[in-house]
Order: sequence, then structure tokens, then C-alpha cells
Amino acid sequence: MKKIFTTLLTVSLLFVLTVCSAPLTLSSKASGNEIDTFIIGTTAEITTANRSEYNFDVISGTLSQLAPVYIDGEGSYHPLLCDYSTKDSKTWTLTVRDGMAWHDGTPVTADDIKFTFEYLDTQGEEGGYAERFTEIRVIDDKTVEFELPQANPRELANMVVVRIMPEHIYEGVEDYTTVPNEQANIGCGPYKFSRFDADAGVVEFEAFTDYPDGAPKAKTVTLKLYDNPDTMYMALKSGEIDMVYKYSGGVDAGVISDLEDSGNLTLMPVSNTANSAALILNNNTAPGNDINVRKAIASAIDYEKFRELFGSAYAIPSTAGFIPEGTYGYVDTPVLTRDLDAARQYLEDGGYTDSDGDGFVEKDGQKLSISVMVRDDKPDHARYAELLQTNLAEIGIEITLDVQEVAAFRELTEQQRSQQAVITGLTAFGMAKNQGLAALYLWGENPMSYGQVYDEAYKALLDKADAAASMDEYKKAAAEIQEYYAENLPAVALFWDAHVQAYNSRFSGFSADGTFGILNVQTWMDLAEAQ
Repeated sequence: MKKIFTTLLTVSLLFVLTVCSAPLTLSSKASGNEIDTFIIGTTAEITTANRSEYNFDVISGTLSQLAPVYIDGEGSYHPLLCDYSTKDSKTWTLTVRDGMAWHDGTPVTADDIKFTFEYLDTQGEEGGYAERFTEIRVIDDKTVEFELPQANPRELANMVVVRIMPEHIYEGVEDYTTVPNEQANIGCGPYKFSRFDADAGVVEFEAFTDYPDGAPKAKTVTLKLYDNPDTMYMALKSGEIDMVYKYSGGVDAGVISDLEDSGNLTLMPVSNTANSAALILNNNTAPGNDINVRKAIASAIDYEKFRELFGSAYAIPSTAGFIPEGTYGYVDTPVLTRDLDAARQYLEDGGYTDSDGDGFVEKDGQKLSISVMVRDDKPDHARYAELLQTNLAEIGIEITLDVQEVAAFRELTEQQRSQQAVITGLTAFGMAKNQGLAALYLWGENPMSYGQVYDEAYKALLDKADAAASMDEYKKAAAEIQEYYAENLPAVALFWDAHVQAYNSRFSGFSADGTFGILNVQTWMDLAEAQ
């Protein structure tokens, strides 16, 4: 019988990994509470075992590299590498937990914590860590204090993915990507990096027996890399791999029924506060800077069809406030629905008409045409764009699809900022970073601002969230920000969905946390062969 967890767990983010592979025969072995090998399948590309490789950095963050704290599936924070405390939300104290050591045997110290925050600010796109603080003070070998310019009761949200780095390895290194892999992979988590075989498509981690909470349950965790999701799902059903893992997502909606029918898999829907299907217009340039165009687009999208074609059984309608349910400070805003008459009226109000009868509207002799950029490693996003193209053609807006490699996508959106619109997924960590509420992706002065919103009214609301001295004050600011989104529609959530996780039913002990989903330290300590 298939097993489905029907209780949705609120989670901040799950990591999607996708990678290339050559076939390799692997098999898991478990006996009682001792598991020899646990095998994870993925389809993201990993070319080097170094934290400079995004996908490898993600998977190592679930195993070998630790942040100071973690957030659980209910949104509460807990010690991971460090205990924490604050009296006023302005001064935050981190204390390295007893027994924490790097995989080379060197103790983790407060100097490592301070060093990491300051060092990352020197590493280009990694910046934005120490600069938030007026001072970082080392008190003793284990204790470090962070002084903020003003109280921030949400500061821990910014610390859940800062993987702490060993100062004795990185000190004096101008570019962290030049550190040899065998040194770069020295972490302090329950697993230590063992090997990466690019030809075989395998990344392997082995248990760190000196981890202070005890050795994790599986002796070895192996990541098997696939270049084809169909092959990966076949391996899951056959028992060749034990689970699949995706960053900020779950198994493809189209395979859920087949996986349910396999008889040997558990499907676990995990709700999340990510926006994994978002249309974001460039609000700083035409035509996205026209409120009538934004409202017309939001009114013309067939949200029900998006859920039908791309969502799981747990997909729900999105709202104009853009912030998913389960986010701290969420308030109800109007549900997004299709209204073609309203969409056409918005275009007419904005001065757009089809003067030449070609089916597309124009203004001042210019056709209303929008290029929508997507990443080539996210095929679902291209399919979203194709449906959007069909939807908007019904009101006379032309959509062209611009598929870019990941590096080019980031260059065009984060450096040149030349995109007209993007369809992308927003991680729950990114949604919560800084002021939270997607500010990282929408406020124009942020490095990852797809939305390019420079409206001073929006900035004033973000400042209010920044200045909140309590969570109650923050909730009030959050409500106003969502009302701003609903009124101005700088971005549209196409649908919201649970992330359905699939794993072999003979295993149990999975916990969902708010950063890495069901792969996390708690899972590794509790993993067991199901009885």
C-alpha cells in the first residue's frame, strides 16, 4: 500500500538539486538501526566538489557544513552549531556548542564565526553578511556578539544558511574558490566529504563519528547524479535509490500518481513559504512600469489552468499579496482569478489598442510585446511561459520566450538588470531574507532584484519592517507590504503548492526543517529502517 502523509508541514525551503550522471549500480543496505548506505537521487549539475559550486554547496549544507542555527517545520529557531540569545533583539550572542570540531580535529571557535561573516563580505556576490552589523565582537573562545544598528527580532532568519568556515583554512585566501577541494570540504557537520566521481556521477559523504550529538545513523550518504528525471524516478521505484531531493520543490506533479502506485514509496507533502512559480516584471522599465499593464496581465492569467497542468493535488490558489500562506505575518488579500473583460479594460485605460487589426495592442505605434526570461535548467518554467503566452495573446499582449543558461540569466538579471520579465522560483530563505516578504527579489537596490521596484512608498514600508522592535510591530508592517503588493502587482504568484517528497517506505525518521527540507541534521540523527 502506498503511504501518504496528509498533514502538511510548514517549511521555509527545500533544496532542488539536479545533476548529470553515468549509470552506476548502487544498493542500500540497512540492518536494524545501522544503515550502511543511504542513496539520494538528483538531476542538478555538479561539476566540482567545492562550495563555490552552488548545487554542491546546497547538498553539503545538509550534511557537512553547518550554519549557526536552524529553523524547524513550525517556524521556530533552534541551536545547530551555536546556542543563541538576545535581550533586546539588537545585540545577538552566539555561543559555539560544546564539542563542535572541524573534520580535521580543530575545535570550532568564536573566531571562526566572526571570520566567516567578515570574509564572505569580501567574496563578491557572497556579500551582505558583516555589513549588517555595527560591530562583531569575540568575547571568548566560544562566544561572539553581533551588534545591529537597530533591533531586529527576525535576525536569526539571516543566519540559517550562513555555513561557517574554518579560519585556519581560509585566512589570507583572497578568493575562496581557489582553496583545494580536500581543504574546502572540511566542515563540522555530522558527515564529512569523502569523494566526488564526476565520471560515475557520485558524491559521497561518510559519518563523522566525533560529532558531539553522536554518529549519524547511516554510515555513508551517497548522492547519485542523473541527467534524466525519468531514469531517476525509475531508480526510485526499483529501490536502486532511496529518495530524490530537489531544491525548493518536490517530485514532479506528473509522476506523483505513478509513484503512489509503486507500492514501496512514501509520499510526504510538505507545505512551504517559497514562491516556486512566480512571474516578475521589471517595474523600472517599459512596459512593466505601467500599472495598467501589470493589472491587465494579472487579470488575464488562467490560474486554474496553471494549477491543473502543473500543480499537485495540494496546489492552492495564490493571492495578490504574493506572500504564501504560512509566512509569518501573512494576511489575506484578494485571490487571483481570471477576468478577461477587466484585463482588456486595464489596457484600454492605459492607452493600448489594436489599431492595425493584427490581434496585438499597441501604444504610440509600438506593439505591446514582453520578453519573458527563464533558465534553461528549469524546463517547467519554459512551459509556464508557453501557457502565459497563450493566456496573454487573448488580450492582445505578445509574449516571447527567452531561454538563458544559468550564468547568463544571473548576469542579465543581477548585473545588467536588462530583463523585461522573468518566470522563476523564489526560495523560502530568499523570501525571508532581509526584511522578508520577497524584498530581496523586488526592492531595486538589492542585488537579486528581479522586480526592480524603486517606489519610495515601498521603501518606506520596508523601512518600517526594518525598524520593528517586536514581532507584533513586524506583523503590522508585513500586512501593509502585502497590501502594497495587492494594489501594485509588481509580481504575480502563478500558483502555490506543497512540495511532495518521495522516499523508500522501509526508511523512517524524516524531519522537515525550514532550510533544507527533509534532508537535515535531525533526519540524519533519527533515520532508521522502518519496522
